[in-house]
Formats: sequence, C-alpha cells, structure tokens
Amino acid sequence: MAGQEGTSGDSTPIRVLIRVRDEPNDQQRRHLTEAGAQVHTVAGDVVTASLRAGDLGRLTEVDTVAYVELSEPLRPEGTETPDK
Repeated sequence: MAGQEGTSGDSTPIRVLIRVRDEPNDQQRRHLTEAGAQVHTVAGDVVTASLRAGDLGRLTEVDTVAYVELSEPLRPEGTETPDK
C-alpha cells in the first residue's frame, strides 16, 4: 500500500501461514512475492512465508489468498512461554 512504507514495525519480518484457494502455480507464487511475501514452503494449499507487517494488507488483496494467520505467537525477545 502506498504511503505505509517506513511506518513503525514495518521492517521486522513476521512468519505467516497463508491458505490459498488451490495449490499455487508459478504465477500465483509470483503474486505472493510481489505482495511482499518471501515464500518458504508450499504444501498443497498452505504456504509458509515471511513478510513485513506493513505488507500484510497487500498480501490479503491477492486473489488466490483465502486467509493469513501468524505461524507462531508473538512475544518480546528473550521471554519464554510460561509452563502450564
């Protein structure tokens, strides 16, 4: 999205799981990349990727994307998950 580059938190990549409508072909993978996603793994209709938080809106506008979710919980660096 124009005008959102450089906003606070944009430069730290987040890891996401992307559910796509069908197993993505080369053109659809290119659309994900053009939207800011660095694709890591494709397993059927699930794609793992990293992207800047500021690119999330662009990614959700890609036609083949059904939904996006965080692939791991966010917590401050150096903190551990409490034992349950």
